[in-house]
Amino acid sequence: MTHCGWNSLVEALQSGVAFVLVPFANDHGHNARLMAENKLGVEVPSKEDDGSFSGVDVAKALRLVMADKEGEEYRTRAKMVQEMLGNEEVHDRYVKDAVEFLKEKRATAKSAS
Repeated sequence: MTHCGWNSLVEALQSGVAFVLVPFANDHGHNARLMAENKLGVEVPSKEDDGSFSGVDVAKALRLVMADKEGEEYRTRAKMVQEMLGNEEVHDRYVKDAVEFLKEKRATAKSAS
């Protein structure tokens, strides 16, 4: 269960766990929707009048994400993201691509001046 702060989400993604999303402030709502749209978690609905969450809704989301058969997709996708985030080859390629991009930008800037 997470308040949907970006650092908390990244740490949980690295652990391969699906989310129960309980956004509170700032970018949390956007982050929660992003995770829910990608089937990495379930957002607990908040009350219109005061933004609070009911215990019943929190319990339903927890059951779905952690135990119910219908929540298997969330758990599977979370494991897939964990594998991707932990893949050293992918990370090495991203770093090499970023370095090459910066070298090209530098060379372009030098030739333009």
